[in-house]
Amino acid sequence: MGCSVCALTTPALLSLCLKHSFTKCFQSAYEIDRGFAEVQSYLTYVLLGISIVSLILTLVFLLPAKALRSTRSAKINICFTTALLLASLMFLIQDAFISADDTGVIKLKSTGCAVYAMIQHYLWLVVFAWMVVEGFLMYLSLVQVFGSHISKCMLKFNLAAWGIPLPIPFIGYFVFTKRHTVGSFTFTEHGYLADTMCFIRPESTSFYTLFLAPIVLVILVNLFYYLTLSFCLIK
Repeated sequence: MGCSVCALTTPALLSLCLKHSFTKCFQSAYEIDRGFAEVQSYLTYVLLGISIVSLILTLVFLLPAKALRSTRSAKINICFTTALLLASLMFLIQDAFISADDTGVIKLKSTGCAVYAMIQHYLWLVVFAWMVVEGFLMYLSLVQVFGSHISKCMLKFNLAAWGIPLPIPFIGYFVFTKRHTVGSFTFTEHGYLADTMCFIRPESTSFYTLFLAPIVLVILVNLFYYLTLSFCLIK
């Protein structure tokens, strides 16, 4: 979307439209080189494709091995791999349904686009949650060796990893999507959905609080586990 001025008769709506237009002009002060964007896109497809194949192979080798599959660490790895595989597939195939020029099967900022974005958001949060679970398991296994047994651990881990992230995409969409009415005109301000894809709007409050913050939290928690483990090994 470029810089534009809305020719509307309602002064308040005209003022608001001008504000959004000039804001978008300011945010788009530089243009990414087309060749660089194409190379980046190809690299994304190639590397993500390799990752998906590797994840599938991981499941192919783990699932038939009954003895290995029965261990707690293997079960957690299977859950983590499954979540990462689903999230990667959703990201990879979105170009088949969604187009930046809004000619795809799923229209930008539509209900279908919102659902697709929320599913992607949820799956990546689940991936982050399983990362914390893996770090916690490593802490239990190597630091707190005695008393590390947790009854029905996989049930509790699954409820935490799949359940805790569930309300976050709904909160993000309904809190940051606002409808405005000025006179006889009604329009929607999308603070959650991006303009050219069905995902969280980059560089927005929703992106920082509901996507980037969980990543930072996961890094800090696992860093704590790592430092605790290192301290115990040195001691």
